[in-house]
Amino acid sequence: MGVMASYCQLCGLPVQHDHYVATERPDSWNIYRSSEPSFTRPALPFGPEHGWMTEAVGLDPYEDSDPVFGKVEDGHLEDESGEPHFVCHGLEDRAVLHKACWEMAGQPRSFQTLAAAPRLHDWVLMSRYQEQLFEFEQLVKDGRAAWLIAPNLPAGAENRQRIEALLAEARRVAELPPVMKASDLPATNSWAREEVNYQDKHSFWRYRDNLARGLDLEGRAWVNFGICLPFEGLADGPHTLGLELFESKLLQAVRPLAVILACRGKVNQWDYLCYTDRVEECERAIRALEGPAVEFDHAAQPDWEFYWKHIHPHLAGRYEEVETV
Repeated sequence: MGVMASYCQLCGLPVQHDHYVATERPDSWNIYRSSEPSFTRPALPFGPEHGWMTEAVGLDPYEDSDPVFGKVEDGHLEDESGEPHFVCHGLEDRAVLHKACWEMAGQPRSFQTLAAAPRLHDWVLMSRYQEQLFEFEQLVKDGRAAWLIAPNLPAGAENRQRIEALLAEARRVAELPPVMKASDLPATNSWAREEVNYQDKHSFWRYRDNLARGLDLEGRAWVNFGICLPFEGLADGPHTLGLELFESKLLQAVRPLAVILACRGKVNQWDYLCYTDRVEECERAIRALEGPAVEFDHAAQPDWEFYWKHIHPHLAGRYEEVETV
């Protein structure tokens, strides 16, 4: 396997300090390694309060079994006996967590009780930093340096609260029955992320991944609306932090009125697809939010062609049967 980071399947941060460090030459980087700290100076000064990120636990993804403990590098967790376990980006033969996160979760013997965590909306938003190696510098620039501090330290209170919120939501979602009615979707939180090149156009997607084949749409209308960004550039660049925070508020604002099914980021705009039977109320709630200007574009085709063909094709036929507002 090549160079890669692995991410805690509860909190979304890496289970190592490895990251790229820019050199004086253009488009040239070295790699800082936790295992070879003297080889390259890190982009950020790691102290004792950051050591927790390199202490990993591997859980069986499905069955109760003894956890394994060790260090992670390039997708492999080497346990205390020297045996490697393939974890890839965080979930493969083992699900990897920080030891501190595992202890906060009550030291489970299986990943099943936490399996909903990597599909929570707040976890998926961490993908902004989850590149081939973690973007520590960008996270700090975004004002989130406190997330790197050990949650068991007084200075790590903000990080501890963030992890506790993810843990509580993962447990709540895990107890919910399968979603069969559209009106039940607001109570769930199950997201995926995908980077797409489709018809020579590059875009980034986040979408609900729990829309069952037998989902009852209950006669609601599909609505497409776009949020325009006031600058040039890809909608997944460093400037998108404000929009992502706005999106979290947006999901909460429309929860009683509508369900966001998908978000597509492209140049200068993020578009959202939702369903609702209270269109005017939904629009008023969104316009009342502080944030970027919202433009409601109700022409859902052909902009959403990729979604209907490749993400949820089993809904496409029934999409055409309901009214597009």
